[in-house]
Amino acid sequence: MKLFKSIYSAVLPFAFALSISNSVFASALPDAQASYSMNVGKFKVVALYDGYLPADMVKILEGGDGARISTLLEQAGLDKDARMSVNVYLVDTGDQQILIDTGGGELTGSTAGRLQESLKAAGYSADQIDVVLMTHLHADHIGGLLNGQQRAFKNAVVEVNDQELNYWMSDPSVAQGKEDKPEAFSAVKRYLKPYQEAGRVRTFKWGDQLFAGIEAIDLRGHTPGHTGFRVSEGGDQLLFWGDVIHVQPVQFPEPQVTVIYDSTPSQAISTRKAALEDASTAAHPYWVADAHIDFPGIGKVQKKGEDYFWQPVQK
Repeated sequence: MKLFKSIYSAVLPFAFALSISNSVFASALPDAQASYSMNVGKFKVVALYDGYLPADMVKILEGGDGARISTLLEQAGLDKDARMSVNVYLVDTGDQQILIDTGGGELTGSTAGRLQESLKAAGYSADQIDVVLMTHLHADHIGGLLNGQQRAFKNAVVEVNDQELNYWMSDPSVAQGKEDKPEAFSAVKRYLKPYQEAGRVRTFKWGDQLFAGIEAIDLRGHTPGHTGFRVSEGGDQLLFWGDVIHVQPVQFPEPQVTVIYDSTPSQAISTRKAALEDASTAAHPYWVADAHIDFPGIGKVQKKGEDYFWQPVQK
């Protein structure tokens, strides 16, 4: 766990709040037990606050024009004390409770790992979770899978993209990204093992219809099997982005800027550009939800000229 704590001590120094503009971040944090819910058709989508990750933007951002990035960070008030929100999502279909990612648990230090408290505050318990859909297998997404050595969601099946699982279950010698350390491979194996031993890990492919109204979407680049989940019901639509965006005030206007945790930066750029374009030009603009945009991380993408803008959901 020391590796992950040291990795994420460099992560995203930006202050986040319950509501934000495209360029100004508030300094207040959500309550330790925070949730936000909205309807997508007859489905209920709940944003669950897992906490935050402190980071140093200068260390984690790569690519793009340095002066431009510095200006955007300064305008957003992002200094070395900034914070990156960690958002987890629940889709309540009425028949199933489907969790998307699990937050940092014990892997990311004391500032995250609040998922269980936020679940309870939203009126749910871990035992009610039927399925955990993984966007990818980084520490701040898998850490909540365990309580100590035990499965935190004892009644749930964990579902993950086949390429993502194969990558992290391989020898670390296959590592693609410079931050894909051997310890990261070991942690994935350790956190999935209790579910595998119980026969509760399944894989899917991009394009699979996982459940009625929920489809797996190819968003590769941040990791080899990074996956989004499109929820469509009753004419409404929401696409869970996972880690398409890490630093919203920079990567919306400058989508070519990457983070050091991207396994394949060039592919991450292509994926981000395509995701922003599709969300902003779709015939019927849809909601998106991102793991690291300020809580609740739900909003819509707008485009003016060649620039993209984030419009957070109004609560």
